[in-house]
Amino acid sequence: GHATGGKAFTLPAKLPEGYHTLTLTQGEQRTHCRIIVAPKRCYEPQALLTGQKLWGACVQLYTLRSEKNWGIGDFGDLQSMLTDVAKRGGAFIGLNPIHALYPANPESASPYTPLTPAVG
Repeated sequence: GHATGGKAFTLPAKLPEGYHTLTLTQGEQRTHCRIIVAPKRCYEPQALLTGQKLWGACVQLYTLRSEKNWGIGDFGDLQSMLTDVAKRGGAFIGLNPIHALYPANPESASPYTPLTPAVG
């Protein structure tokens, strides 16, 4: 696209956090733009804010095996592990990325490569 007109406008000073769609209309033309309002800081559990120590387990989803799956781990197995870790006093699970992969380019098969044209 290209810019024309050089018009300026002001957005509301305090949009709530989340995803918003800005729609500009001029005559019959309509243009949409996504606006993302992020929090000023990431979520921090109260336990960390008060200096408590937390522990958890890191896992690759495909390493979780049970008689309920095909030997490669699934979200049911992840739920079981979450329950087991919580019973032992654990507070979190660190999970490997589980992005969709590029089926047309198997050489790039990596869960760390997000499947989106916006990245890369």
